[in-house]
Amino acid sequence: MSAENILNEFIRLGGVVASLIVDFNGKILNSVVENFSPDDLNGVAELSSKGLKSAEIMGQELSKGAVTHSVIEYVDNVIAMEPVSDNKILVIVATKGANLGRIRYEVRKQKKALSSLI
Repeated sequence: MSAENILNEFIRLGGVVASLIVDFNGKILNSVVENFSPDDLNGVAELSSKGLKSAEIMGQELSKGAVTHSVIEYVDNVIAMEPVSDNKILVIVATKGANLGRIRYEVRKQKKALSSLI
């Protein structure tokens, strides 16, 4: 199975419109998009990286440890981010009505396989 196959599995979940792997500099390494503007993808990648870095700093300052998962909810979309290796992040963009519990379950289920492929 390839990283792209795993990203496609996320797209098959109801409400997921984009799944991507980005590095900590915000560069897109792999992506699968459905019903989401490709023009917005680079912005999501860059800002997800910056957002996760900020959360990491907060965890260090408060002695709470590393970030394991982050979700940001907006009016129309939800962005979930999860580190899958020391320098790569899985980013899932979903519609507001998506089942976040299911997405999170699938992320955890696929995390090990994904980290070995990237």
